[in-house]
Amino acid sequence: MPNEEKLMSQIPPLNSLRVFECVAEHGNFTKAGDELHITQSAISRQISNLESFYQVKLFNRERVGVKLTPQGKALFEEVTKALDLIRASSEKILRPTAGQSIKIRTYTTFIAKWLIQRIPQFQEQHPHIEILLSGGLQPEDFEEETDYSIQFGSANETWSGNTNWFLFNDEIDAVCSPQLLEQIPLNSISDLSQHKLLHSKYRKDDWSDWIKQFNRTDLVGQCKEMVFSSSLLNYQAAVDGLGVAIGQIHLLQNELSKGLLVTPFNKAVKREFGYYLVKHSKRTDANFKLFKEWLFNEIKQMQRQ
Repeated sequence: MPNEEKLMSQIPPLNSLRVFECVAEHGNFTKAGDELHITQSAISRQISNLESFYQVKLFNRERVGVKLTPQGKALFEEVTKALDLIRASSEKILRPTAGQSIKIRTYTTFIAKWLIQRIPQFQEQHPHIEILLSGGLQPEDFEEETDYSIQFGSANETWSGNTNWFLFNDEIDAVCSPQLLEQIPLNSISDLSQHKLLHSKYRKDDWSDWIKQFNRTDLVGQCKEMVFSSSLLNYQAAVDGLGVAIGQIHLLQNELSKGLLVTPFNKAVKREFGYYLVKHSKRTDANFKLFKEWLFNEIKQMQRQ
């Protein structure tokens, strides 16, 4: 008879129970080993351990495979119930929660020009996850409480104390509508003096940073300019032919691919700044893990183009 004190004070080896369940389902040590990716001898050891624990025989060997003994059959019924409960509990923790939303706060321009056009693909893959986007124009907007945000800056920003992941660099280039070039061509950098330079008030250094590669920083002061309250308005003004804008190339792929904008010089400059995904919440969220994985896949595809 099994030692009653032992049964009351100890838990049987869980790995052996999983092996026992698999053997009972297949009625065969070899097939169970194939499913669990372990050898037949390892299967035999686990079953032997379990029989030693319960001090009963669990299987009878037959000409082909094995068959549960009465004690083994009774154990199998109970073990299956217990393991199903463990699997269900693990699934609740590890799998995304149906209907749970992910709140992402980032810049309005980033939402409009990069993120929002890609969100449908994510929702097609994960229809049970709701993405809630909120935008702001100024960095201080991100001081309000939020679980996740996409921030622009360098790695030593104030939010770097939070868990964060680098997404991609800020790359800028001159952009304009093709119709504008038909009116006033841009054959050389000096021709910029015949155009209005468009930029956002929050990115006032972009033209200077970009034009340094031509050693013609004097041009910035010579050109007329038009300043907008956001990059979103700046890019729309360029599409409408109001002048030549300095644009974030990664955010303008849609306009460039459709021919709404062109890069007359094709001289992109990679700046030290970039976009970062920032986690403000301490909780682990399975839905967010899926979103993060999808986000990095989208960036890889973008960089291949």
